Amino acid sequence: MTIYIFDSHGNQRPPKTLYLIAADPARVEDVIMSKERIEGAAQKAAGAAKQSIGKAVGNEKLQAEGLADKVVGSTKEAVAAAKAAIHKATR
Repeated sequence: MTIYIFDSHGNQRPPKTLYLIAADPARVEDVIMSKERIEGAAQKAAGAAKQSIGKAVGNEKLQAEGLADKVVGSTKEAVAAAKAAIHKATR
C-alpha cells in the first residue's frame, strides 16, 4: 500500500514524506500522530495480504509473517490512538 502525499500547491511528494503546514503548533503533533496511525494501518493491510497469499499458495512461513505484520500494525495503531488520547486529555 502506498500513501501519496500532496503539498499545499497540489504537487505530489514522494510516498511517506510528510510536509507539515499548520498555523497552530499543537496541530503539528496531531498530524504526526495521524501519520503513525496510517503507518500502522498500512502495515496491517500488508500483513493481511501476505497472510492471504500464504494461504493461497500453501506457504506457512508467509502466513506467519503476515500474521506478525498484522499484529505489529495493530499495535502501532493502538499506540498512536493512546498517544492521541493522552495528548487530547492534557491540553
